[in-house]
Amino acid sequence: MTAKAPNNLKESCNILTSLLEEWGAGMMPVKECIDYATLAANNPNVAVRNASMQLFAMLYKHLGEAVRSFLSDIKESTMKLIEEEFKKITPLKKGEFKSSRALKGEAQEELGSAPA
Repeated sequence: MTAKAPNNLKESCNILTSLLEEWGAGMMPVKECIDYATLAANNPNVAVRNASMQLFAMLYKHLGEAVRSFLSDIKESTMKLIEEEFKKITPLKKGEFKSSRALKGEAQEELGSAPA
């Protein structure tokens, strides 16, 4: 992680969380999101850690138990907090997510989407 300012780290987590919420995990580089959330979760700043918990919650909502297999580099105390966050979330079932964003033009054709 190259950014050192806590506010930048927190806002990056917030943006990734928003993107996941709007576009879903299928449109995101999931492994990189998990790696970033892991780095942010180990940050000493409380606001950064809280934002990373929200990112983990959104990842868990979209990916379910598959997220756990990527969580090996997290301190035990932080992992307990993540587990508590996961307990509050009901993962989406396959096919249940509908993007809140509509693709148009070339992007729609590229993915073979039906018109909105």
